[in-house]
Amino acid sequence: MVEPLAQNLVSVGMTPPKAELLGDRTVQVVARDNTTGSITGTTETAILLETLEAGVMEGKRGFRITTVGYYRNTASSPGSSTFTVKVKLGSSTLFTEAQTVTQSASDRAVMLNGTTHFTAVDAQTSGYQLALGAGGTASAGAGNTLFTASIVAGVDVSTEDNASDLALQVTVQHSQNSSFTVYFRRSTIVELL
Repeated sequence: MVEPLAQNLVSVGMTPPKAELLGDRTVQVVARDNTTGSITGTTETAILLETLEAGVMEGKRGFRITTVGYYRNTASSPGSSTFTVKVKLGSSTLFTEAQTVTQSASDRAVMLNGTTHFTAVDAQTSGYQLALGAGGTASAGAGNTLFTASIVAGVDVSTEDNASDLALQVTVQHSQNSSFTVYFRRSTIVELL
């Protein structure tokens, strides 16, 4: 049976891509942290810090990162804050996004999702997406109205060498030091692909 995407490609005269068989590899969760915590202040702070052991990415492997939390900016002065999220591997920054968040009585959901694939032991291609909620009427939990246009994506190529251990980090940072500007971490997961 032809899968729907492949069928659509054939119908417009394109050849569907062939999947690379990876043998008996399965997706493996290498880090899971459901510890809740809050981050304030202007210091860049890691919400994920893992070590990818030397050689673990051999054979064109990759990893997927998913983080979930929410952002609160109830500061009336200056009224807006810049919230920066970065993904780092070794000495390379794979993704950086800074969003200006205006003052609101509502919490905003924040989700980072993306993958990095090793095309060789010392070459990677990454794609990440940060989604920041619009703020608005809360539903269950930290709820929001729908995500706004503040969904951003970034693609990067890096050359970190996994012949040695590599530090993997996700960091957050606020532009203002205020107890009214807070990122609340809820869940982080790293999967080896």
